[in-house]
Amino acid sequence: MNYSAPKSVERPSSLEAQIEFVLAHPDMSEWIKQALRGALDCSPVEVLNDLEILNRILRAWSEQVIGEAGCHANTQTRPISETQ
Repeated sequence: MNYSAPKSVERPSSLEAQIEFVLAHPDMSEWIKQALRGALDCSPVEVLNDLEILNRILRAWSEQVIGEAGCHANTQTRPISETQ
């Protein structure tokens, strides 16, 4: 599930507030909440390494699936980075 906060919603500024925002937000996926909780129990170096691996693999997989489905033109399925 992609989530992009409406422009009128004030985003939290502190890191702790951002984490709490994601964990408490009903529209955030359970997958991202579990990943965030798990990452907070790991070393920062391990998290950065894992993020790099996930980013490369999941970005390529997502782009392939979106391209095959031809649904990229629909704004509801665009990545958050493209909707801001």
